[in-house]
This record gives sequence, C-alpha cells and structure tokens, in this order.
Amino acid sequence: MRIQSIERAIGILNLFKANRSSLSLAEIASGMGIAKTTVHTILKTLEYNGFLRQDIYTKKYSLGFALFELGALQATNMRINRNSSKPLHVLANEANSCCRLAIWDADTIFITLTVFPQGADNQSRQLGPRIPAYCTGLGKAILAHLPDERIAFYLDKTELSPYTKYTITDKNDLMKDLKDTKLRGYSISNRETLLHQIGVAAPIFDEAGNVIAAASIELNPEETDEERIEKSATRLLRATHEISTEMGYQPLSIPPDIG
Repeated sequence: MRIQSIERAIGILNLFKANRSSLSLAEIASGMGIAKTTVHTILKTLEYNGFLRQDIYTKKYSLGFALFELGALQATNMRINRNSSKPLHVLANEANSCCRLAIWDADTIFITLTVFPQGADNQSRQLGPRIPAYCTGLGKAILAHLPDERIAFYLDKTELSPYTKYTITDKNDLMKDLKDTKLRGYSISNRETLLHQIGVAAPIFDEAGNVIAAASIELNPEETDEERIEKSATRLLRATHEISTEMGYQPLSIPPDIG
C-alpha cells in the first residue's frame, strides 16, 4: 500500500539538486504539480523534523541536517566502506591521487567514499555524488562485470549523452569498451566526463563472485601517460583485491606487486 503524503514528501526532497539547492514555496508547488496550501503543510512538517530548513530572509527552503545525519550513519555502517577505508587511504597516499568507492544503485553509480592523499584539505568524504555509469571509470568497471541481460537492459533504457567530446555515445563502441575492460581487469575513462580527469577503476566482488562495487583512482591527463596508467592500475588492483577478500571473495589469482 502506498501512502500519498509520504510519497509527496519524498518527491519534495528529490526536487533539491546540486544546481537547485534552495527552492521557494511556489517553485516546489510547481515542481510537484500540487496546490501551495498542500505543499506548505508538508514543508512545515519536514522543517519541524529537520529534513528541510527555511531561510529567514529569502523564505526559500533547503535540505536540513537530519538528512546529513542519516547519510553519515548509513556510510559509517556500510560494510563496504569499513573494509575499503584503509586500502584506499594507502592507495591515495602511494599514488598521491584522489580515490573513490562507489556502488551500483538504481542504474547509476553512487559514490559512498572519497579519499584524498595525506596533506590534502580533506582526508575523506562519504556519500555522493550520484554519477552516470556509461562514461565513468567506476561505472564501466561495474557494468563490464554485470550479466549480459543486465547490461542490455541498462543500454536499452539509457541515452548515451555526451559530457565531453570524448564520451562514448555509440552503444556498439561502449560494448567493445566494456569487453576490453573485463579482459584487462580495469576500466579507463579518458576525459569522458570531465576534460581534466582520467579515471581508472576496478571492480570489487562479494563471496559469491558478484560485482558489488568499484574503486577508482583519479589522474591528471597532463601528467599521465600509458606507463602511469598501468602502474596506477596495478596499485588499484592490489587494493580492490584486498577489499574483495575482506568481503568474502576468493579469487583465483592475486594481482602482482608494484615493482
């Protein structure tokens, strides 16, 4: 059974995006397609419980800290985050690069942990953002290891829109890229989402051998050549092997050590 008032409250929370972090009553009512009086009641309930807050000057609403608290609790309690924190911190420091952990959720990639090298402004950040799968290293590392029927379902419902001129937008080309990814054990997203970023990512498996997540290392195109990509991938595979083992996976082979 679905409860309309709860669905509307969830719908209101989902209106807030990175580029729309504050909304007026009129904007929320328009976005929901319901009367202002109805929206106002829901807004005040969400505000009272800490899920929204209202600016006293602009009267606009933004997300409240209750959501952040729940998100932080979820991130802390996630087994995959606990098992990945140490290996990714080691990797970030070795490579002097940002590393990320992500899971597959609702046919997109949701980042659950971001780790920066020692000396950076932030050492780690948890939860978010949500990013597309087809043009990111994390997404392709997971996609490549999904069953064929899941990949086909994803491609049937997903428009491969270009983020940069390097984004793969042809489904046949993407399928070839996914096959190459599975064969070598890691994915490469070469400026496909951001022009200033190369992402190298590798899958993480559970005790049943199913892909459950991926970890990535972020590289600067101006400082990266094929040799650095391969060396970074070797380090990354060592980290994802450790994480997968902690998740119960028993691989047939062990990634080589860095020479």
